Amino acid sequence: LYHLTGLLHISEVSWDLVQDVRDVVSEGDEVRVKVIHID
Repeated sequence: LYHLTGLLHISEVSWDLVQDVRDVVSEGDEVRVKVIHID
């Protein structure tokens, strides 16, 4: 797998409402994501 840096919008972090993304992930955490759009 490739290691890339990108942006994960707060609305895509969880199915639940997230007020503060730091409640879910911390800076430097590695997360698995699915790329749904490339700009």
